[in-house]
Amino acid sequence: MNRLGRKFAVTISVCIICIFTFSMLITNYFLPRYYVYRVNQDLNAISKEITSMGYNDFINSVADLDKKYNLTIVYEPISSDEASFNWSLGEQLAKKANDIE
Repeated sequence: MNRLGRKFAVTISVCIICIFTFSMLITNYFLPRYYVYRVNQDLNAISKEITSMGYNDFINSVADLDKKYNLTIVYEPISSDEASFNWSLGEQLAKKANDIE
């Protein structure tokens, strides 16, 4: 291989290594942080919308919010017993998961 060919091969190899390193950095470092940032923004928008509406409006629009934001909303009045509250929320989530399938 002549000198020009060797120089060309080294340049191409260095470019490929740089591109691979750059893509690995983006995939492993920046992408998870960006995903968390976007989820946080979406949750803030949803919570602002929910807190701005009244209780009856919220109850009537749960299905619309589920579809609009592609999420699952379950609600339960806060009771004094933590175990029954958690059990009730778990049951509602399981029911909605079965409805989706």
